[in-house]
Amino acid sequence: MKGDELPATSEVYRGVRFIQRSSPWGNVFIVMKNLPFVSLVLVLLGSTLLFGCASKPSDRISANRATYDAWPADVQSKVAAGEIAVGFTEAQVRMAMGDPSRVLTRTGKDGTQTVWDYAESKPGFSIGLGVGGGGGSTRVGGGVGVGTGGRRELVSRVVFSEGVVDSIETSGTQ
Repeated sequence: MKGDELPATSEVYRGVRFIQRSSPWGNVFIVMKNLPFVSLVLVLLGSTLLFGCASKPSDRISANRATYDAWPADVQSKVAAGEIAVGFTEAQVRMAMGDPSRVLTRTGKDGTQTVWDYAESKPGFSIGLGVGGGGGSTRVGGGVGVGTGGRRELVSRVVFSEGVVDSIETSGTQ
């Protein structure tokens, strides 16, 4: 077999199983490679989508119990609910909302502020089709992809001045 030629019958070639089937358009090859690995990847991707990657406030509180217990009761209740308020410290915001998606520094006439953006990933979906030819043969391929990082949508922005929350911006319908 030379170069990239496909096998004439069903066989394994370079670790890929080619299964030949007849169709109205000629012979069609079904390509199967490393199915156990693909199955594992699909299970892990499904689990990630189902259970999510982000931690919950309760997980962050458990990991930082002594710090949480030192805060006033009103701060504790907001943090436990995943909420924040003007006047919160960076540590309180991080425990309530988790790590920011992006951190910016804003400099203006009133000084420097730190801005934390929180964004949600929205699934992306794509379809592809490719056609190639050469050496007297034509090949067609296609695929469908679903990803978790298709686009990111800003959910909230927290602005800190001198280490405490100065303002909170949220997006969405109320």
